[in-house]
Amino acid sequence: MEQQSDVADQELAASKYQPNLEGPFVGEKTPSQAITEEYAKADPTFVAKTLALPQTYSHYRPIQGDGNCGWRVQDIPIGFGYLESLIRCGGVNQLQAELARLRALNDYLETAGGYAPLVTEDFTDVTFDLMSDLIQVMTSGADPMAVLMEKFNEEMTSAAIIYHLRLLAASWLKGNFAEYEAFIPGMLTAIAKNGYCP
Repeated sequence: MEQQSDVADQELAASKYQPNLEGPFVGEKTPSQAITEEYAKADPTFVAKTLALPQTYSHYRPIQGDGNCGWRVQDIPIGFGYLESLIRCGGVNQLQAELARLRALNDYLETAGGYAPLVTEDFTDVTFDLMSDLIQVMTSGADPMAVLMEKFNEEMTSAAIIYHLRLLAASWLKGNFAEYEAFIPGMLTAIAKNGYCP
């Protein structure tokens, strides 16, 4: 009986938990050593893993854990990481090519995703405007990272870009449903077949 009470107490605490959502959505690059120092007194297994981080990853960006954090930046280039990689590794030509490719995917949002242009255009336009701004800044010789950081830390801009990426992901899953069906259990299968608006 006591075990059930513990579980109930844990569930109650979890339902009342409010994360600290202060600070920017995307933070400045920070040396990975900071994670090691922050968790130096944690579980020994965790400490060992954080000690290994700086050997593989020199830096990280703190990301606000508001539920959209995975779309802003991850090891695979999503959101912020995607655009940062284009700036740092690709340059103006790569950014222009990627902007053209994303514009061409608007048709895919409609044909595979089933989303009407009226629903998607506000979100896609924000992404395209940011990419155009980055191209213009890079062409002028100014720092595009300042613009990227500023835009990703504006709530409306960040939310629109993240929604655009979610629409692309949902459209890809719908358009390639047979390939991913085995990974989508039960009710999610029905949602994916019948349409899903993230």
